[in-house]
Amino acid sequence: MVFSMGEHLEDYESRFTKRPISNKERAKSKKFAKIGESRSEEIFVDAVDDKSRAIVVEGSHGRFKIFFNDKILSNVKLRRGIDFKYSRFIVPGDYVRLAKDDLGYCISNIQKRTSKLSRRDNARMGANMAECEHVIAANIDAAVAVVSAKNPPLHAKVIDRYLIMIQSSNIEPIICMNKADLAEGHEDGLLKEYERLGIKCVKTSTVKNEGIENLKKIISGKMVVFIGHSGVGKSSLINAISGNLIAKEGEVSEKTGKGKHTTTSSVLYKWKENSCIIDTPGIRAFGMWGISKDELHLYFPEFDKYITLCKYDNCLHNHEKETDCGVKLALSKGELSKNRYDSYIRILEEL
Repeated sequence: MVFSMGEHLEDYESRFTKRPISNKERAKSKKFAKIGESRSEEIFVDAVDDKSRAIVVEGSHGRFKIFFNDKILSNVKLRRGIDFKYSRFIVPGDYVRLAKDDLGYCISNIQKRTSKLSRRDNARMGANMAECEHVIAANIDAAVAVVSAKNPPLHAKVIDRYLIMIQSSNIEPIICMNKADLAEGHEDGLLKEYERLGIKCVKTSTVKNEGIENLKKIISGKMVVFIGHSGVGKSSLINAISGNLIAKEGEVSEKTGKGKHTTTSSVLYKWKENSCIIDTPGIRAFGMWGISKDELHLYFPEFDKYITLCKYDNCLHNHEKETDCGVKLALSKGELSKNRYDSYIRILEEL
């Protein structure tokens, strides 16, 4: 067995099926539709025996790098007879069963996922554009939202988007503020807001080699995914943790202050036994997947005790008068973070 990263819990999902979220339980019970109804699809999604399973490292255009028996196999394709379209659903972190044909190893089955990290994308469906789920990584124990103290600047609204994206997938969130050597002091107050919500926060600087050991302790023994805007230093962090597994790092554009993309697709790195990091391309913009307006408040738990004071059961805490909305009244009294409330309103308007 190469890795031990969890049991077989969840059904493999449809790219075009939204996940219902349960009230107050913050989507801890999830139901996914299978990709389709045909016999070939039922065969493709299967429990994979620990002895024969391998893990997807990277994929592009139906060709995959697979880690199996302590070796990297390149140019692995789907088994003959499996529709090529299923290659789109395989992502780093997926466990697969390998078979052999006359060309070498091929993927015959994929294991049911324990978790997945997704965002909303638009895809062309015939003549129309439709919302679809873009799965970034699978079988994740924790997700590290990497932000930077500067270049690009630190924004609460960015952190809140990442947290919703992570928590809606039932994955443990970790906030990592990189480039801490550029911090000006006010950043600590923002991070403390999230620590009060029970979210782990860590400050790192790859320039001064600060906070790296702390981050390594937090993610050791886990399958984690690093997400963040381009330029925040995800790749440099992974190099600091792993000993330079990534050959070339991105730069920050002097003109825009934004990162120049280095990672173009998600890639899995094993940095020690039973410890993996999935690096992802820099995210400049993304939408929420599977979250409705009336569910959004579930990801702002500090609202809970004030929601019971709202006059209307369907209150969205946006246009109501303070006297009718417990959340807005608490905000006016300084009992809620304005940063968090502003994030809530901005995201609500996009749903």
